[in-house]
Formats: sequence, C-alpha cells, structure tokens
Amino acid sequence: MNGKLVLTLTLLLALVVPATANDGDIDRFNLAAVDAQIVPGYQALAKTSAVLDTTAQKACNSAELDTSSLKQPFADSFLAWQAVQQIRFGPILAFNRGFRFQLWPDKRGTVGKHLRQLLAKPDPARIEAKAFAGGSVALQGFGALERLLFDTTDIRNTDEAVWRCAVIMAVTANLRAMSQEMLDEWQAGPNAHRALIATASRSNAYYQNAEEVSAGLLNSLHTQLELMVTKKLDRPLGSKRAMPKRAEAWRSGLSLAALRINLEAVNKLYQSAFAPRITEPALTQAFEQAFANAHTTAAGIEQPLAEAVSHPQSRAQVEHLRTQLATLQTLVGDRLTAALGLSLGFNSLDGD
Repeated sequence: MNGKLVLTLTLLLALVVPATANDGDIDRFNLAAVDAQIVPGYQALAKTSAVLDTTAQKACNSAELDTSSLKQPFADSFLAWQAVQQIRFGPILAFNRGFRFQLWPDKRGTVGKHLRQLLAKPDPARIEAKAFAGGSVALQGFGALERLLFDTTDIRNTDEAVWRCAVIMAVTANLRAMSQEMLDEWQAGPNAHRALIATASRSNAYYQNAEEVSAGLLNSLHTQLELMVTKKLDRPLGSKRAMPKRAEAWRSGLSLAALRINLEAVNKLYQSAFAPRITEPALTQAFEQAFANAHTTAAGIEQPLAEAVSHPQSRAQVEHLRTQLATLQTLVGDRLTAALGLSLGFNSLDGD
C-alpha cells in the first residue's frame, strides 16, 4: 500500500471515529470519579449506618423501648445510601447487596408481606446475624426499617414492642455490616476495587481495559437518571391520577430529599468522570444548563413529594422536574455516548 493511500485512510478514520483519550488519561478520569464520589459516598454510608446501629442498640436495650430517636439517624443513613445508589458495578453486585440495601420498587409488596410474617411469629434464630444476612432480602434493608420506624400502629403490647425492637436491631446491624464491607472492598488491600480501576488500562483480574470501567460509570449515570424519571417520579405522578404511596420512602417523607441527593450524585459523577473528556463546547454547555435547570426546579418544590404530586401547582413543578431529568437522560444516552465512543450496555432496570 503506498504512502498517500495510507495517509488518506488515516485522515478518513479520524473523521468518523469519536475522539478518545489515551488509556492513561482514561484511568485518571475513572479514578477521579472513584475519589470524588464513590469512595466518599461509601465512607458516609459506613459512618451513618454505624451511628444508626449504635442508636438502635441503645434505644432497644433501654426500658422505654423508644425508637423515635432512630428517625434522624435513619434519614442520615438512607440519604447516604441515595448518594451511592447509582453505582451499579463492582462490590455492590456481590451477594445480592443492591436488593439487600433496598428492595424498591416493591410492586408486589414483598417487604410488607415478609415483615408482617416475621413480626407475627417471633423466631430469634431468624434474626441471628448470619441467618438474617442469608435470608429474605426484603427484610434486610431500608424499606423494612422505614416500616418498622414509621408504621407502628400494629404494636399492641410490650412483648410485640420487644420483638419489633429485636428485628430493628437485626436490620441496623446488617446495614452496618454491609456498609463497612462495601467500603473495605473499595479501599483495602491490593485487590481493592479502587486499585483495580486505577490499573484497568493494563488489564487485571476484573477489567480488560479502562474503557470497560468508563462504560460501567456511564451505565450507572444513565440508569440512575432513568430510575429517577420512570420510578421515582412517574410512579407517584401516576398515568391518570396521583399515586402518592408509590413514592420512594413516602412513610418517612424523604422522597424529595432522596431525589435531590440523587441529582447531586449524578452531577458529581458526570463532572468528575466525563466532563473533562468532552471536546464539544455546545455539549458541555447543554449539560451545564440541564443540570442547573433540574437543580433549580428540585429546590423549588416545597412540599413532600407524596403531597406535591396531588396538588395542581406543585404537581406542575414535579412534572417539569421529570421533563428536565428526562432531558439529562437523553443527553447521556445519545450525545455523551456518541462523544465518548462508549456503549451503555446492560440496563439493570429492565424487567422492573
């Protein structure tokens, strides 16, 4: 092949192949997301879950059995989980951890069903740490704990209160253990997931290349935006009328706070892992405007989400937020993937 033909083909390929960074740069961008959002997020989850469990042990071992002191630690831990809920690769995939932290949406009412059965037939063996962690995922996470703390109308006597407290301690201990395990697996030792991401461009036991990590981050970003649109907003908005009890964490009134945390988390993930790799000013501006619009609308909704979807004025704000988040989802799914030459891959929400 002569030199002119080689040069011509090279120039043509440069026109059709998306511009990408070299492997070392991609490692750096991927690691920036880990250090800016993922590891700090799991550190916060481990810290708040430890406080939640310590508070539960204190409350449930007192004579009063007053669990009202757990409501703020629950909120802190639940919202810390929301900041890492978007991460859908790495240690979270092991041992069914994602569902164990939170089984939601729960269209079949599995959490309530399993919890009623456990409360109705006290069996201390079922809530021993190992048995509990290997048992029903519906009982192990924030969904069950929210019901235990905010839906207490069925407590009729002291024996029921004592057993309920024992179940609460089993859930908080489980959340604490899982949170610490997640943090350890991201940080500790030569096989820590952070180290695997840092060396992905050289191939290792987990990743073939750095682009695989980037694809996992991109999938997490897109899937979380889809979850926010189709589950966290569409479900309570309803197709014809408001369905407020379909909102995530409606019992504790944390639905809107969770959405705001989600929005901050996806923005931070985008800014750390992908914004530095965009070479098209118009796309950068589109993302900046889309995130700013969504933040402004979310901050302007004053009522709890379960109430906001039922009132015309606030419902319009919720619908507007839904549109803005859908715009962000499209920007990620269409324009960002094309700009980076990456594929979204498997969608973990399929079938929900």
